[in-house]
Amino acid sequence: MVGAHPRRERLEELLGLAQNYRGWTLKQLAEALGRDPANLVPSSGVPKVDLVMRLAEVLDWQVQDVIADLLGPGDTVLVDEPAGVDSSQPPTARELRDAAREAHGAGRYAESAALARAAYAASETSAERAIACYRELGAWDGLGRFTNALEACRRGLAEREAPVEWRLALRAALANAYYALGQHVEAESVAGSVIETMSRRDAEGPVADSALAMAWHVRGQALREQMEVGDPHEAAEIAASAAEALVIAAERYDQLAIELGQDYAGMAHTARGGLLEVEAFRRQRPAREAIQTVLDGLDAVSDVDERLGAIMLEGYGWWCIFGCNMVLRHVRDAEEAQRSMAVLTNKADEIAQRLGNWSLRERVFTMEYLRRRHGTDVERPAEDWVIDREDIQTIAGTMGRFGRFRDIAWRILRSARLA
Repeated sequence: MVGAHPRRERLEELLGLAQNYRGWTLKQLAEALGRDPANLVPSSGVPKVDLVMRLAEVLDWQVQDVIADLLGPGDTVLVDEPAGVDSSQPPTARELRDAAREAHGAGRYAESAALARAAYAASETSAERAIACYRELGAWDGLGRFTNALEACRRGLAEREAPVEWRLALRAALANAYYALGQHVEAESVAGSVIETMSRRDAEGPVADSALAMAWHVRGQALREQMEVGDPHEAAEIAASAAEALVIAAERYDQLAIELGQDYAGMAHTARGGLLEVEAFRRQRPAREAIQTVLDGLDAVSDVDERLGAIMLEGYGWWCIFGCNMVLRHVRDAEEAQRSMAVLTNKADEIAQRLGNWSLRERVFTMEYLRRRHGTDVERPAEDWVIDREDIQTIAGTMGRFGRFRDIAWRILRSARLA
């Protein structure tokens, strides 16, 4: 029964459930949550973000499920009041969305997700709920939690009365989440539906324009991932469609960069990197020339910092991955392949670690695994691969985020040597 302090009581119930689930003492639970046993529950009943995240891990729940249980009817606050909000009044949905956006921009993705869920709970209209879901999925993207991003997209798309531009933005983001999870057919299909819808609908403005550019980009990259099929005619058709989509995406992102900001220039750069791989596949450009173009481009990121902007820096990471794909596909000389891929995977890893980018981390480990087997028997154990405990933590975190990585991850863990 919920009494006079419902938020405290809901948190106490979840803590009790977590303690029973693990079979822990109160002291053990407090240690896992990074708290003193006497101060597990704040007097306000409003937990800090790190407590919510750790509680989800202890319960083996999705973070959004913990948030949903903590936010009762009428509650609009989950975390400490965001900066710039009048603490004498409950924050509005807009204030919470703005705070979520600010936290996302500062790289505080867990906080952004919690604020976006609070904004969703505080929303009164379909439009407000859809926009809150869009903010939430961006936070999950930053955390590399793309299954959570899918759920946020679906929840937002359930808001049938939301403005068309936000529904299109959610659909484009849904396609992007599918792509990140390696579900390329689904990504291509959803992205194509956004493009087809926008060819018939009169949706304008920065939200719609950004959604359309993303849809073309996701379609192009998803097709690029599918172009290596046995039938040469089908492969040629897929590659041609991928090239068309990536050219359009790059052009649209170029225009958005002029109108809205240089982050879009980073997206255009990523699209052109994918196009380079497609052109090599179609023999429109010599493969070694394309690979050298990637290697030469790394001079711009000889020192990995974010002066270029995080999106542009990430784009260089993806150029490294596209370069690895080309090496694996086109270079038969084992020594040359090893040399090129070592440079590319090292730089991609450096960028992934700098940005905390889980998608890049997954591709880096996969490419490093494939590099060590290029020109050898696929089942041959990895040689001279030494990993440390930080690598193991990263591999484990990546396994939990990307189902397609699990098989390779176990092969790495079973064959590599612990430093």
